[in-house]
Amino acid sequence: VRRPRGSRGFCLAAGASLAGRPGSGIVAAGFRMSASPLFHLEDVSVRFDGTPVLDRFSLAVAPGEKVVLRGRSGSGKSTVLRLLLGFLQPGSGSIRFRGETLVPAIAHAIRRTVAFVHQDIDFEEGTVEEVSERFFTARCWSERPRIEDLGVAWTTLGLAEGIGTKRVADLSGGERQRVALALAFAGGRE
Repeated sequence: VRRPRGSRGFCLAAGASLAGRPGSGIVAAGFRMSASPLFHLEDVSVRFDGTPVLDRFSLAVAPGEKVVLRGRSGSGKSTVLRLLLGFLQPGSGSIRFRGETLVPAIAHAIRRTVAFVHQDIDFEEGTVEEVSERFFTARCWSERPRIEDLGVAWTTLGLAEGIGTKRVADLSGGERQRVALALAFAGGRE
């Protein structure tokens, strides 16, 4: 466990790459791959009602890289994700997707390329398997993973054997988040 100079959070991944300027309050942890960035935020600043949320924040994410944003409430984690998905434009700085400046016209391509798990997960009714099947019937998935493949993801994320037959309404908040992460990983997005 390392604490980057000037940050208020901790990086929990050994050998992780860190980004963010001192004072941003966000720690970004991930394992770097030797590839051109899929996303690159450079000196991005965002203000809401005059209050700075991000101040010259920088982050590069390579294809296939898994990144964790961690920080205190209100530090800008959700704002970073909204920027990456094209839902928000920065006040200053630049955001590039595959080397091209992020503009609203390519936001759809971004959303078809990456998997995103929001902190507030609202599943439909049914068992985990039923919800998973419905999740992958959406048009944005060219290939649907098999339930057996999802089972591997569930086990990897520490979900109990038989999780697929549990009703979503009976899951704890942590179990719901891990089911959502398994769906994101199983989708094979970049």
